[in-house]
Amino acid sequence: MNKNEQSVKILVVEDDLQYQRFLGEALMHMGYIPHLATTGWEGLKDCQNQQPRLVLTDIFMPYLDGVKFIELVRQSNFYIPIIAMTGGMSGNNKEHTLQSAWLRGADATLAKPIDLDLLETTIENLLRTYSDMREANKNLVAGKDVTDKNTLDNNLVIGDQADE
Repeated sequence: MNKNEQSVKILVVEDDLQYQRFLGEALMHMGYIPHLATTGWEGLKDCQNQQPRLVLTDIFMPYLDGVKFIELVRQSNFYIPIIAMTGGMSGNNKEHTLQSAWLRGADATLAKPIDLDLLETTIENLLRTYSDMREANKNLVAGKDVTDKNTLDNNLVIGDQADE
């Protein structure tokens, strides 16, 4: 997926305003259009209203934590890649928290402080994977033969909602 051919909107759900600003600037430098939300509830509204192509969410937030946010996004049938991130913990606690996010539907997890090269690679890989799945879904709907397992990852069918 070539960032120059599109305006890829990425929703950042982060309650720490300084870190939110840091991520927003980093995403702009990578060629993406960041949309910033401070709470999980705001992020849920933005999933519907802003229709981002990817969500980057903190896990520990007031009112609606990132794990519950991920569950609600998945229950709402927003077929968008989600990257969960957390910091401020050490060792097994951080790994357990990231694993919980993954089990609830995060496509990838990253520990803070975020390695920006790893973040960029993760975003590119997820956008490519979801784009391939959307294309496979269009081919299936059109009755074309699709046999590439990589494009049918876990038989996930991507809806039209993810096209914009």
